[in-house]
Amino acid sequence: MNELELKLDGFSINEIIGNIDDYPDESVLAAFDFIKKIDSELREKKLYLSKVLIDRMEADQSTKTQFIDVNGEKKMATLKKGVMRCDHKEADMKYKEAGFDPLEIGEYIFKPIWSKAKNAIKFGGEKKKILEKLFEETSKSIEID
Repeated sequence: MNELELKLDGFSINEIIGNIDDYPDESVLAAFDFIKKIDSELREKKLYLSKVLIDRMEADQSTKTQFIDVNGEKKMATLKKGVMRCDHKEADMKYKEAGFDPLEIGEYIFKPIWSKAKNAIKFGGEKKKILEKLFEETSKSIEID
């Protein structure tokens, strides 16, 4: 398949990336914003096509479909079952009320949350010291409004 050549004001994204030092921040940010937009659009299209294909395979009662890709290679698409998941907020209590041990079907996980920790830091002292050691800032990111 030919490489997707995205154009932005007469420059290709690959040209900007390949010669990044030759372009000002404004051009790099415009390229970044453009890629984010295309990424979002592609994600939506991928979800749509996936839904259409799932519906078609289910209608045919098939779990496999053979096809030829854009490079002329034979490929196989497989319809996979969804993962079993429990989103019930009180599943542990419902299971316990039925007379069973919730640890039989799940686990309790301690999840430190920064919004709670930053309030605890306000008390200072040892609490503040340990929390400042436990919580670290993650990778920075760029947000475009």
